Amino acid sequence: AHHYRTISYEKALKAIQQLDRLVERELQIEQEKLNNKTEHSYQ
Repeated sequence: AHHYRTISYEKALKAIQQLDRLVERELQIEQEKLNNKTEHSYQ
């Protein structure tokens, strides 16, 4: 039972890390969009 718990815990950790990366990528894309908008407004 303990062994199974550690495996599922590791799987959960990996899933969370993958989600974190996806969120980071989305935030970077949004940030780039905002940067592009501000650059255009300055010109």
